[in-house]
Amino acid sequence: MAKNDNSYHAQKDKEQIKKLDQLLDELPKFCKTFFRGIEQTTSSSTRLGYAYDLRIFFNFIREKNPLYKNKELYEIDLTYSTIWILWILKTIFIISRCITRMILNI
Repeated sequence: MAKNDNSYHAQKDKEQIKKLDQLLDELPKFCKTFFRGIEQTTSSSTRLGYAYDLRIFFNFIREKNPLYKNKELYEIDLTYSTIWILWILKTIFIISRCITRMILNI
């Protein structure tokens, strides 16, 4: 039974890596460096989840930023998107602090 279990997990891992590779082809090129950096410390399912989240994030950037309106996700350049990423991270940080304060005041 353990042998079948291992082959199941190995097969699942291969499938997830294949899906991840397909997603990475859609995402901006600089994302590949990020995924290479976390490959040894994360599971394939975690990396796949991150890739799906990043695809949602970069779709949001494309919708909201006129510079990327007519571009594919993989065409998003790091120099322009850095400003957007920092703005979004700052916004998320501020919102999370507000929510924390609200919870603490209840």
